[in-house]
Amino acid sequence: AVREYVDGASAGAPAPWVLATRALVRDDGLPDALDQAVARTELDGERRPRWWSVASAVQWTAVAVLLLGVLWLAGLAVLSFIQLPVASSPDIEGYPIPTLLVVVGLLLGVVLALLARLLSYVGATRAARRAGRRLRVQVSAVASLSVVEPVEAQRHLLDECRAAAALAAR
Repeated sequence: AVREYVDGASAGAPAPWVLATRALVRDDGLPDALDQAVARTELDGERRPRWWSVASAVQWTAVAVLLLGVLWLAGLAVLSFIQLPVASSPDIEGYPIPTLLVVVGLLLGVVLALLARLLSYVGATRAARRAGRRLRVQVSAVASLSVVEPVEAQRHLLDECRAAAALAAR
């Protein structure tokens, strides 16, 4: 990209000017300057979205509900296996509460996982766009300082030289 820019900006200039301009921007400091620009760019990688704490609380609640239901069902199974009298489990609308706890815990976990995936995708896309904009600003500043300004200065010198030569030719 630098070569293409220099060639475009040097179009119509004599070969020595083109070579001088190329040598001017062939500085080995450009990759380092670009690395520094990328390194100093704030990417928001450490910031956690606000919804994470809510999702975390709901996730732990779902795990607790699931575990409560599984332990309850396991306890009933053990009591039944050792042939102790087992009282019937309380129910809601004919469904045993331990089974409902397991089903609700599982469904809540799955729904939360799908929702978190969607929210993470949206958030990551927005963060990537912000980071891309910031990186473009930093790279543009380096390109301007390391490439555009020196080439424009060289072009200005060429224009001054041509103007002086035209004045001397009169």
